[in-house]
Amino acid sequence: MIEKMHERTNGPVFKIIFALVSISFVIGGIGTGLISQDNSVAKVNGEEISQQLFNNTLNREQNRLKC
Repeated sequence: MIEKMHERTNGPVFKIIFALVSISFVIGGIGTGLISQDNSVAKVNGEEISQQLFNNTLNREQNRLKC
């Protein structure tokens, strides 16, 4: 069974498919690097709420409710 898998992965069809998938991952990775990273999770009255502020507030409220 492993020998058959090995034989199939050495074929030209597998190599072409592997190359196309690899190229798409490279292009996709490069494309996301060009987009600005937005850390906001919400916008309230024009003010952006950052992920860190949201997490801090959530933790504080969870701790308050535990008491």
